[in-house]
Amino acid sequence: MKKIVLLAVPALLALSACSQAPTASSVALPDIPFRADAKLSYNSIGFSAEITRTAAGKWELTVTEPYPLEGLKTELCGDETRVTMYGLEASADTGDNAVSAAKAIASAYDAAVKSSGSFTATDDGYTMSGTCPLGEFSVVLDKDGIPLAFSCDAADLSVELSGFEELPKTEIEAEIVE
Repeated sequence: MKKIVLLAVPALLALSACSQAPTASSVALPDIPFRADAKLSYNSIGFSAEITRTAAGKWELTVTEPYPLEGLKTELCGDETRVTMYGLEASADTGDNAVSAAKAIASAYDAAVKSSGSFTATDDGYTMSGTCPLGEFSVVLDKDGIPLAFSCDAADLSVELSGFEELPKTEIEAEIVE
């Protein structure tokens, strides 16, 4: 019995050494549908919003603060942008022009997902930097690769994320059908 225990302990130690934390070269920005709460600064204006990404190029940003703008919703689907509030709706073909915070967020994040930008390991996770159609961007990820913040200086955009939640497939299909 002692021989089995003596052989099992080194084997367990060797196996536990095989599971390492991801390295900066193995990290990727998640190309997944998600929902998150966000604190944003866009063109020097601060506000809070719920952000939903159902797919690349398909985003929804709903303002939660300040109170006068609460409920203002911007939906992006490719080059089409739709803004709604209090039952009023306006839409526009925005092309590559960043005409809203939502368009700037989508441009920076979607470019980061596709990018082979450089990742740098930090004490708390990783930082990725690269270029999007609007200019240089940076993304901060935790140790599990979940985005915590991103910015694009050329668009005067900074976003801090919390409550990051991957959306299940059934929820995504329901949102697309609506």
